[in-house]
Order: sequence, then structure tokens, then C-alpha cells
Amino acid sequence: MVMCQSFAPKFSVDAKILLERIAKQISGESSLVIINQIRETLSENDIMLIELEKKAQEFFGKEAFDHINFTIIQDMSMY
Repeated sequence: MVMCQSFAPKFSVDAKILLERIAKQISGESSLVIINQIRETLSENDIMLIELEKKAQEFFGKEAFDHINFTIIQDMSMY
């Protein structure tokens, strides 16, 4: 759970950046509708990520969760 929580927000930001780069290159009406649907879905996912982080902090405690998250991020950066 903590590992997912540590990389999911980064993935979300990367997905939004990529989506906006693609959106700049698209001009078709139906394509823009799909882009907007993906934007909405990414926004909904952000809300869920915030909820999951709150629940994880409640379960582990904020300090413990932050420590676990920091440790995992450090471990992942070593590879």
C-alpha cells in the first residue's frame, strides 16, 4: 500500500504532462472529447489518491507513514 502510494502521485503527474503534450497536437473534435474524458478520469484518480493517503496516515499514523514512504523512496532510488 505504501509503495503504491509513493509512486502513484508521480505517475499521475507524468500522465497529465503527457496528456497535455498530446492534446496540443490534436485537432479533431472526437479526439478532444476523449482527451477531456481522460482529464476528468485523472482528476477523479487524484481525489482517490488523496483519500488513500489520508486512510494510510490514519492507519499507520502520519509520522510512521511518512517515514515508511521516505524509506521506500530512498530504496527505490538506489536501483
